[in-house]
Amino acid sequence: AAPPRARARGAAPRRPGTRPGGRVEVAAMADNIEQIMSDMVQELDDLERKRIFNKDEIRELVKRRRDFEYRLLKHEVRPQDFLAYIKYEVAVECLRKRRSHALKWKKTSISDFAGIRRCHKIFARACWKFKGDKRMWYQHVDFCLRSGSTKVMSEVISKALRFHPKEVHFWLLAADRELKMGHIKAARALIVRGLRFAAKSPKLWSEFLRLEVRVALHMRVLAGLGVKDDPMDGGAKGEEGEEAKAEGGEEAKVQEQTGKSVWAPARLILRKALSNLASSPGGTAAFLQQAAACLKEAREAPPADDGMEEWANDVVTAFSEKRPSTEDGRWSDAPEEACVLLWELWWDHQLSSGGNWNTIAKAVAASAPPVVLRRLAADLALATRSGGSPAEV
Repeated sequence: AAPPRARARGAAPRRPGTRPGGRVEVAAMADNIEQIMSDMVQELDDLERKRIFNKDEIRELVKRRRDFEYRLLKHEVRPQDFLAYIKYEVAVECLRKRRSHALKWKKTSISDFAGIRRCHKIFARACWKFKGDKRMWYQHVDFCLRSGSTKVMSEVISKALRFHPKEVHFWLLAADRELKMGHIKAARALIVRGLRFAAKSPKLWSEFLRLEVRVALHMRVLAGLGVKDDPMDGGAKGEEGEEAKAEGGEEAKVQEQTGKSVWAPARLILRKALSNLASSPGGTAAFLQQAAACLKEAREAPPADDGMEEWANDVVTAFSEKRPSTEDGRWSDAPEEACVLLWELWWDHQLSSGGNWNTIAKAVAASAPPVVLRRLAADLALATRSGGSPAEV
């Protein structure tokens, strides 16, 4: 066995169960916590001045916060420790709001904002400590939404994307945030950047198509009003938007297509999405379901000769070509739910375009998988009970 390591000359003997530097770490921890507690003095004085909390309640509040802070600084800290602290602070904030309302305080002061800010700081520490825990990031985003902290939410999502660039929902949240602020270019850039990390995500492609369809419909309205410049198409805002804009690539192609026709970007996205999702029947079905919703929305808008029909024809062609078939074996091993959805999209369009169940039944019987035949039989029975005529059923 190796001999024990010699202790430095003059060093004090270490007690069993302690580590080198342990006392220094404890002292630093105590100093850090006392600094955190001293930063609360103005808030606590304000709460006492407003008679929202009395001295005993404030004393108990300080004790609980100090206990939570010590728990967060220990080496074995868990996500539940942070969440317990946040839960306590949310309860305190709710009580403060109720008492402030009962006392009819109208003028705002430091105590009106300190509670929410503290929760954000605790969440930030938790997300930094547990960077790989996506649930923690989502809980912080959820808290931002519930508390109305939209600016903080943008910063949280931006940081979350740095650690989880393949998490599709973070990209969707970021793009949705930009859309709500009217920054269409920034939203487009974020979706394009997200597709670099998740090129086979039907949700990202669906959101991209929905965005471009609504942009095309918006441009149609502007053209009808004689407006050339788009006041809603703001530039890329924020750090994520600027980085995505600098990358170029797919977004540049979309911008180039926009110069040709307002519907050209939607046609390009349709082709790109179907190409990237070609190996996924479920993903293709989900994307085409969104395309069907976009097609319905576009056809309900006032008509115009702006290239929409070419895009609509592409969507209808995709409905027909992407049906699983027993004749050529196309997607013969596709999940049953995807098979049914792909065929339903096709026959729903046929019915809305003046087709009848007789023609649909012949096509289904000729090449559809058995699960589609069973769904068709159920739909035919439902149409019969609803009073369809023999010629229609």
